[in-house]
Amino acid sequence: MTCIVGLKEDDGSVWIGGDSLASGYNGACVLRADPKVFRKDPHYIFGFSTSYRMGQILQHSVLPVPPKGRTPEEVHAWMVTNFVPTIRDAFKEGGWAQRETEREKGGFFLVGVAGNLFCIESDYAVACFTKGFHAIGCGEFTAPRCLGGS
Repeated sequence: MTCIVGLKEDDGSVWIGGDSLASGYNGACVLRADPKVFRKDPHYIFGFSTSYRMGQILQHSVLPVPPKGRTPEEVHAWMVTNFVPTIRDAFKEGGWAQRETEREKGGFFLVGVAGNLFCIESDYAVACFTKGFHAIGCGEFTAPRCLGGS
């Protein structure tokens, strides 16, 4: 079971936390030393579900330097037009990208960048939120109640 939670504070701080349990299709569960949540460069913080392979590619790929001093809308547009194409290429190169009915498919992860919190969905859509938090993984529906949300 995975639960990754991201919090965005009014001062532009972004926090991401999560568990370290890896579970398999056969019901096996192990605690892993490689994290589901990590900082990358001084610019990014990530938290992922879906696959450790996907997380390893995120952690070790070269990513573009994010824009500074931009509005949340401008950062969102940058994520769509610059960040996601870079990630798609890294997933292809790393053997993670999947193709179904002529559509590429990745996985779910949270990313904090330039004082914003985003969720990259399995179809590479870039989601941003009206509330200051979001969760992914099996625990995504329980986490908001624990944080005092609905």
